[in-house]
Amino acid sequence: MRWAARPPLASRAPGRVGTAGGMTSPRPAILCVDDEEDVLDGIENGVRRFFTVHCATDPVQALRRLEHETFAVIVSDMRMPGMMGAEFLARARKLAPTAVRVLLTGQTDLTTAVAAINDGQIFRFLVKPCPTEQLIRCLRAAYRQYELVRVEQTLLEETLRGSVDALVDVWSIVAPRHYAHAQSVRRVVAAANRARGRTTGWTLEVASLLHDLGALAAPPELALRLVQGDTDDDDLATWREQSNALTRRVLERIPRLDALVSLLEQSWNPDPLTDDDSEAHLLFWARVLVQRVSTGTPFRDAMAELARRGASRPWMDALQDAGVEALWPRSQTQAVSSHALECGMVFARDVVTTQGVLLACGGTPVSEMLLARLHSCAPGVLPETIDVAWPATPPSDPTESDRTPPADRER
Repeated sequence: MRWAARPPLASRAPGRVGTAGGMTSPRPAILCVDDEEDVLDGIENGVRRFFTVHCATDPVQALRRLEHETFAVIVSDMRMPGMMGAEFLARARKLAPTAVRVLLTGQTDLTTAVAAINDGQIFRFLVKPCPTEQLIRCLRAAYRQYELVRVEQTLLEETLRGSVDALVDVWSIVAPRHYAHAQSVRRVVAAANRARGRTTGWTLEVASLLHDLGALAAPPELALRLVQGDTDDDDLATWREQSNALTRRVLERIPRLDALVSLLEQSWNPDPLTDDDSEAHLLFWARVLVQRVSTGTPFRDAMAELARRGASRPWMDALQDAGVEALWPRSQTQAVSSHALECGMVFARDVVTTQGVLLACGGTPVSEMLLARLHSCAPGVLPETIDVAWPATPPSDPTESDRTPPADRER
């Protein structure tokens, strides 16, 4: 059976992106791109029992749709005005790397289609005209491949996330000041992205936590100065290079962290000639801001330093508000016993034993590791109550805030 083409839909203008039949069922979503209306209509008729079909006659509009929608399978014709199908699918791969790509081609395009498959861009190609049964089998196989890739990706992400979480938990016990500083940077990065209507991906979030991991190997008297960005001692430059190199070596041993290591390397010494709107630049400026404020520099002066050093206007505007929101969040506090603490709460103030040993810094979240450490303390070692906080609204006048963030305040 061949595709049974209907007359072109009068409601579908050239270049319009539409959804077949307004279906709302949870069938797998596929995106079909072809400049011929008859071909799209035939695909809709043939596979809509099994898939939710979205159609596009313009590859450019289809790419825009991929920026904010998710599809399991992308089907494209080879020859289209303005953009060949192989080029479209290659660009679609960057926007939707987990989507499985299928190429429709004529007999004269076989050499190009085979080359595209060999380049790793295409899952299958179909020669037009194609029987409906063959198309359905191909799409089902493509969807099974999509599910397989997604399950594998989820497993890898969960394994990777668990490894990093364990590393961060240990860090919170070994070096609470360093951990608190990293949490401050993480909060500033997330708040700055929110101020610009952006989301903070997992890679950037972890990079903001682990950017100074190597400083743990420095002598205790130097470690905190490294984390806080001490610029008065030239000898620290060598330690800084060693710290960054150690951070890189440790993280390179964990599979699938290539993007994280690359982001950290860019953020340590960002090139002013490169894209100053990048995540690496945000991480660099957030780190400098936290370093300055944590060592007593007034917030206004710290922001002025960022401007002098070339921070872009979009990040300056975002950090102006985000820095205050993240470093001095207004919060509602409650005093609870150590046995009433739960993971996810936030310490409102430093937790110090009766002998003066710092266990956790104010502003850091209660982790399972910290909770276990507190519960292991002998009777009488911990204060009777511990203050925990829930964020509310930021201060109304950020430029007048000259306080040191709770996460980095020295006792």
